[in-house]
Amino acid sequence: MKKIISLIISLVMVFSFTSCKKEEAVQVAAPVESVVTLTAVGDNLIHNPIYEQAELADGSYDFSLSYANIADYINADINILNQETPIGGVELGISSYPCFNSPQELGRDMINLGFNVVNHATNHIMDAGSKGVINSLDFWAANNIPVLGVYKDGEDPVKIIEKNGLKFGLVSFTYGTNGIRVPEGKGINVCHTEDALITEHILRARAAADIVIVNMHWGAEYQMKPNDEQKRLASLAASCNADLLIGHHPHVIQPVEEVARADGKMMTVAYSLGNFISSQVETETMLGGMLMVEFKGVPGNAYLSQVAFMPLVTHYGDRFGGSKVYAWDDYTEYLASVHGCKNYDSSFSYNRINELINKTIDEKYLINKAYFLN
Repeated sequence: MKKIISLIISLVMVFSFTSCKKEEAVQVAAPVESVVTLTAVGDNLIHNPIYEQAELADGSYDFSLSYANIADYINADINILNQETPIGGVELGISSYPCFNSPQELGRDMINLGFNVVNHATNHIMDAGSKGVINSLDFWAANNIPVLGVYKDGEDPVKIIEKNGLKFGLVSFTYGTNGIRVPEGKGINVCHTEDALITEHILRARAAADIVIVNMHWGAEYQMKPNDEQKRLASLAASCNADLLIGHHPHVIQPVEEVARADGKMMTVAYSLGNFISSQVETETMLGGMLMVEFKGVPGNAYLSQVAFMPLVTHYGDRFGGSKVYAWDDYTEYLASVHGCKNYDSSFSYNRINELINKTIDEKYLINKAYFLN
């Protein structure tokens, strides 16, 4: 009888131990990876012809027609717009080059398009003075849109956004403000490309977030290769272990590359996404890009898993009429044959744009529009 009891006790202990091990195994099961997608576009550069096209009979503005062809592509979790011009509103007067100021309906239409993060650290942010900056910041704040690179006193320039359980730290810097000084005592600040500031902001973002994204307004206008200063600043960002660097300002596209980080991982840098829209007249300025990035991971261990570049083309007719943005896959040889740019730059053609794309962007990043629609 004692032997039977001992056997029963042993079996119970084995069963209990096994059950505990199973329970323990369930508790330590690896968490499921989150997936977060991001799109980013280049310079939203609003010249007079685009204002004229958008103005309605009652004096208000509707810019949606200019962007209708690419609306379906702006469908990521995080969609970043480089808003080149301040949106100080009609009260400050609508203006174009060299000192820009856009109506706030532009901001409304960008939000409706799907953008939920705005970069304002550009060389034109001070064009409408401190009031233009304040009006811009107030508009975006009223619509719960984080603004990068420009902020009021008391606000943190390091923005932390949470998506699908992952935290993203976003920072931004501009090389300058076209010689217009940011005035003291007005409560506004613009982040410049100063090494100490870049390092401080990226390291603070790194400490608070799973993924760090840097925006840089930098480089030489109309140059399709990054210059030495861009390369140096990219290395600086990588030394702080940033995950992604998005570049603006040259008004033309530049390559996408990987730069080694201090921790042995890689940082992806898109040196310039060119213009999102503009009324410029050089063939190269008609070509922009939309970056699509996928991140995966768990809190404390997330990574950039895929990068794609979709070329964009700004199209307009004679006298800049009918300005619209097209995905390259949707653009046609016929549209290229009637592009108003040909009146100013005879080199413009469908084949020339295709050549610029393939010369500048590594084919491994050139994924067709279907990728952006998934």
